[in-house]
Amino acid sequence: MTNSADHGDGSADYEDLPTGTLRDRVRSLSADELRHLIDEERGNDNRAPVIEVLESRLAQLREEGG
Repeated sequence: MTNSADHGDGSADYEDLPTGTLRDRVRSLSADELRHLIDEERGNDNRAPVIEVLESRLAQLREEGG
């Protein structure tokens, strides 16, 4: 990963992370942070695999009541 800086809002640059690593990294994010990353991803690179991981985690949080 070339840039893993935290942006202070729970986000980080995920562009070089494999999908499995991304899944692990987003586990600690809140629903708000995930929504922010989804919006950011859709507005920039719009990578389907990244959006799928983020939306999947958001759905898990909803099911858990978080």
